[in-house]
Amino acid sequence: MDIFEIITEALRNVHDGKNLEDVSNLYSKLYAENNQMVDILDKTLVGEDLKVFHYLCDNFSYREVTAEDIYYNQGFSDAIKLIVQSMVWSPVRR
Repeated sequence: MDIFEIITEALRNVHDGKNLEDVSNLYSKLYAENNQMVDILDKTLVGEDLKVFHYLCDNFSYREVTAEDIYYNQGFSDAIKLIVQSMVWSPVRR
């Protein structure tokens, strides 16, 4: 098995339909739970506390989106490096 076949097989295992379905189900569950918690806190907090809570939520979301951008860009960069290195790599036979 060469390097491209190994990488392709690993990617297929990560992105198969079952794995994506599990991730989607977990995301949906967590999204609903998050909305329930926000509703409870919206009813519980008043005035300045509510503003601080919403600011915290917005700040957290922005931080997560920024981190996701960094991970995506780094992953893309690593993939290009791997492709280039794989193209110039040749096996050594003894």
